[in-house]
Amino acid sequence: MAQERDVRLHVSSAQIPIRTAIVELARIEGLALDLGGRPVEGVIEIASDEGVRSAEVWRIVNEQLAQRGVALVRRPTQDTLTLVTLAEAPTLARLEPRGLETAHAGFVRILYRASSVAPGALADALRSLLPEARTKFTALDDAGHLAIAGLRADVEQALVDLELIDSGLGPPVSTEVRIRNRSTVTLGARLAL
Repeated sequence: MAQERDVRLHVSSAQIPIRTAIVELARIEGLALDLGGRPVEGVIEIASDEGVRSAEVWRIVNEQLAQRGVALVRRPTQDTLTLVTLAEAPTLARLEPRGLETAHAGFVRILYRASSVAPGALADALRSLLPEARTKFTALDDAGHLAIAGLRADVEQALVDLELIDSGLGPPVSTEVRIRNRSTVTLGARLAL
């Protein structure tokens, strides 16, 4: 299984054909690739004098592929990145065993362990925050998990939202403190310091 590395790439051209970017990223990171004979057209633009991290190039490539109605997925029990239509992606993408840590695919499925809020309530909250046409949330209440499937960028946003929603922090607590023998002007001056 390939491990994600923080590879810094230096490119000689600001415009790179998407197909070339995919093939080179897969080669550099030791990933098997199956484009299925599908045409992958278009270019990505990279402007950086210091080079760019491979993760950033993957992000750009995955966004461009999604705009063209296709996505890279990893199928169950396979490490090969396979190009499929977005319509096929939800049924073909594997459940990533370690979340997004080593996932390069543009369409991913992960499990999130709920800590403070019931998975069903988390799913309802996320449905109101994220585009339902591109992301699916399934509450596995008995297991205490939430299954999330969608474009990688949307799944990343869902995890950010879950960090806030499922943080376990209660509502803010405020208390009233009575102050005696002080004028409001003196108190205001002391608080301003």
